[in-house]
Amino acid sequence: MSRGLSPGLAKQVAIELTAHDALAAHAEAEYGITSASQTSPLRDALAVGAAFAAGAVLPWLAAVLIAGPSRPLVTFVIVLLALALTGWISARMSDVHPARPIIRTAGIGAVSMLITYIAGRVLHP
Repeated sequence: MSRGLSPGLAKQVAIELTAHDALAAHAEAEYGITSASQTSPLRDALAVGAAFAAGAVLPWLAAVLIAGPSRPLVTFVIVLLALALTGWISARMSDVHPARPIIRTAGIGAVSMLITYIAGRVLHP
């Protein structure tokens, strides 16, 4: 009915559409999900792997190119900047104010790196 059909015709259409596969009919009508729009696990796995590898380049370069006792701190700062950039990009893609995604992404990353660093120092002094 929200698409301009009369109540009787809308009911008839709903009955016809849900007779074969009610879940698929509901997913398409309410959310626009069709069999053509479903994801490909292999494609998604390759995309995630490529994104992970691309995200690992900056920390790896920092760890390889920077020598001495400043390596952990410089790597930490570079990773935080990269995470802030990631939060900003996701905010732009989602059309939201960038402050929360930047703080959330960089904050979780900072806590994760600190936990990992402390665990490494405690377990391998």
